[in-house]
Amino acid sequence: MLLFGIAESGAEPIAMETDVEHWLSTDSEEGKLTMPVRLVDPGTSITVIRRVLLLVYTESGTDVETDSPIQLQISTNNAIVLQETVFDTPQDDLEQYTANWYFMKAAVPFTRAEVIKGRIRLSIKGTDAWLPKRVFIFGLDTEEGRPNNVVRLVSIANWDLGTLSADPSEGKEVVDLPVA
Repeated sequence: MLLFGIAESGAEPIAMETDVEHWLSTDSEEGKLTMPVRLVDPGTSITVIRRVLLLVYTESGTDVETDSPIQLQISTNNAIVLQETVFDTPQDDLEQYTANWYFMKAAVPFTRAEVIKGRIRLSIKGTDAWLPKRVFIFGLDTEEGRPNNVVRLVSIANWDLGTLSADPSEGKEVVDLPVA
């Protein structure tokens, strides 16, 4: 669970729990009514990032959802520090009205300051077009479990970078994301 607010400057992480063992529900047979969520520090441009959280939301419309794999690549000073492909799974990945989050381990720890000199790329590895509505990327300071620092890397609350598709008549295969 991640709680973040959206300000003019972008998404600001507030609190996070990663090892949630129960559901939240107003029905006591389905889960608990409340759950404590611990505050996180937003980190700095020199906080060492060991893992990344990719959050995407796909809204509704024609040709917005996809079954094609997507790939996130982060580079610093022309060295790739993270490259991971998200494949379609039995859950509703990248479908209409669906929010998904994906944890990705960095091959090499890095900082936001180093990413500013590099780039963050999102690409699609198929011709089934995808049009996300929101994309957020956060850097986490721990290799696993609950992080202490959550660093904002990308904050796109209203996607305006066009449709992604490996078919050039439908969109772009690769987009460089603005580092927040």
